[in-house]
Amino acid sequence: LPLAGAEIVLPEKSSAPEEIAAQELQSWIRKITGRELKILAVPSADANVKLFLGRACAEKLYPEDVKKLEGRDGFAVRNSGKNIYIFGSIPKGTLNGVFAFLENNSDLIWARPHADYGAVYTRNPNLSIVWADALEIPRSSLRGWLQNAGGGGADFPIWAVRNRCNYVGGVPSENLMYGNFT
Repeated sequence: LPLAGAEIVLPEKSSAPEEIAAQELQSWIRKITGRELKILAVPSADANVKLFLGRACAEKLYPEDVKKLEGRDGFAVRNSGKNIYIFGSIPKGTLNGVFAFLENNSDLIWARPHADYGAVYTRNPNLSIVWADALEIPRSSLRGWLQNAGGGGADFPIWAVRNRCNYVGGVPSENLMYGNFT
């Protein structure tokens, strides 16, 4: 499925981690393709690809996945025609799912915790969705890095979250903002 003309659907009153998930998805797709996807609270009537984010969008369609993910920050990515659903049982799972979706549909990696040179990817204006069917339940409940492990400062918390860490030691505001465990 081509991402050109796609839209991101994020329901109103979504949590902070889900809003960050939508912003990250929009930002990285723009960096990779040069195209800006709209973030909408309600899907348009257009016959385009729709990227639905969050449990609220998926729990009626995929209740078994939500049950398997319950209480963990794992995620599911499912597709139904031109509709792609990225969700977790908790908001942090949706955020993790967005990062896995980006990694698996491009060559993007977040190698270092530095905004200027930490991400590696190839620009691709014709980026297509080739990976949209997964269920990931982490085997460990806490995953994180020490802040002095190759970086630090303001770029470290989002780098750790992009690499699906769920605990950034000693940084309570970022742990809460990203839906991490505290």
